Amino acid sequence: MQFNSKKDYRNLLEADLKASNITPSLKNKLTHDVWAFQKCLRKLGYYINYKHPPLTKVYTIFMRLKLRSRGRKLGLSVPPNEFGPGLSIAHVGTIVVNSNAIIGSNCRYMFA
Repeated sequence: MQFNSKKDYRNLLEADLKASNITPSLKNKLTHDVWAFQKCLRKLGYYINYKHPPLTKVYTIFMRLKLRSRGRKLGLSVPPNEFGPGLSIAHVGTIVVNSNAIIGSNCRYMFA
């Protein structure tokens, strides 16, 4: 999913919040690890598409490391810009998405 503006970024986060049924609160901001991973994933996607050097390259590297760290903690390996709006990760633990995959809107990943 390519997006190039802050408005697109905010719309993706809103759609993800709604799909995940998460209320934007301080408690969720501090304790909801999957939501923190998704926000990091979306922010990295934004900065990959945002072409304003030189600070962007440094921040993109930082965000890649942050996403990798959060992903390892949760068992998630999801590349940026692969999911459309409305992504909902319903559990933690071993989710790997190929970087060639393109997944549409309102994807909900659940462990069966």
